[in-house]
Amino acid sequence: MEKYITSIKDLVIQALTNGSDIKANAESGDALSCFQMGMIHLLGINTPIDFKKASQYFGSPSLSDNQDAIRLLGFIAECEGIFSQAFQYYAQTESSEKDSYLDKIVKGRNHIQDYLKKLDLPATLNKEVSSILSDYAKGKASRTGACVKVAAICEDKPSCLEAAKALYESKDYISAIQWLKKGNVSAENPICVAINERFDKSKKDLLGSKLLQVVNLDSNSLLSKDDPMQSLNIVKKTCDEASTKCFKEWRDKSKAYVDAIIKNKNDKEQKEYLAALAEEEARKKKRSKLIKYSAIAATAFLIILLASIGSSSDDKINSDETVSEEIIASDNDNSNSKVISNNDEESDRGTDASGYNNILSERKLSEDDLSDKTKRELEIMRNSIYARYGYKFKREDLLNHFSQYSWYNPTTSDMGTVYNMMNDNEKYNVDFIKKHE
Repeated sequence: MEKYITSIKDLVIQALTNGSDIKANAESGDALSCFQMGMIHLLGINTPIDFKKASQYFGSPSLSDNQDAIRLLGFIAECEGIFSQAFQYYAQTESSEKDSYLDKIVKGRNHIQDYLKKLDLPATLNKEVSSILSDYAKGKASRTGACVKVAAICEDKPSCLEAAKALYESKDYISAIQWLKKGNVSAENPICVAINERFDKSKKDLLGSKLLQVVNLDSNSLLSKDDPMQSLNIVKKTCDEASTKCFKEWRDKSKAYVDAIIKNKNDKEQKEYLAALAEEEARKKKRSKLIKYSAIAATAFLIILLASIGSSSDDKINSDETVSEEIIASDNDNSNSKVISNNDEESDRGTDASGYNNILSERKLSEDDLSDKTKRELEIMRNSIYARYGYKFKREDLLNHFSQYSWYNPTTSDMGTVYNMMNDNEKYNVDFIKKHE
């Protein structure tokens, strides 16, 4: 992948200074330009993120043999939830004949994940799929289950065939045949032939067993000449009725437990949220008291200092007392100013009375700026930048928080559009705060 893109920073510079030429060259079929345009639309560089356009550029005929472009097509498909297509792209980039279909998926997927980390891009692959493939990579004990889960997700021929192979190895021939049918695997396929041969052999071994002689239903042995299907149908009907009855009973009894679990979970989340708000409010009160006491202490120190200076003579004392009163009065005003100043300083480090801190736009934050912030405070700081440009929050708590300020005017739900409106300091601070949350 380094053949085309080695630095996101360089790509951004090229897109901003030479974007029209890159687009023109890509439309002419130039491989490098096609790859660059694919990355520009994938990451939303000077343009809204557009997976469809990114896929068109990565799928250009000039990149048909480029494994990096194919892996990125897989990444886009996975982001859109089209796992069958994503896995086929990943497997297509691995050519080892010794590897199974799922082995190739794991390797191709690991390559794209390593590349995203190398470029320091905040992109993650599907956690559920990652967990399944991680189980597959652990070894034989969990491999069969992982194969079946992938087949259940994709329901395509390669995945179903892989599940059938794993079930065949674990001697579950009936389940293996079901997955072969699910994937429309040809009967001439070697694994299909092997499974059917093994299944046929198992049936012959069963028919040759003497145990069948003692199996009777309504006086009809399975080995008798009479047709036992009538008796078997009665047994099947009885089993079906019992199964349906048991399911209804289980559903009715378990529903109350499930509802209770969901309610407890929601109550717990609400309590945790309220506790976080209470903790944030306690921190603010504590800081306010600290600023107030510091101002009082500073005022007292100035009074003592001035009193000691004015003790040289009785006349001077009388004169200085008058002056001291003026100084004390003035100092009280200063102490109030200092409290306000300290509050302003505190606002520089969080959210001010208007709900937005201008420093987030004027300069890039440092580690010291965020060192004493709670997770909630960091979240409010980062989202205040989006709020400034009119982003309409989907989370109700954030929407309610910023709606209390007169300057907040939600106009769009497109986060990409809002992000492109930010200046460099704001974009940097959004990413910087996010890393500390």
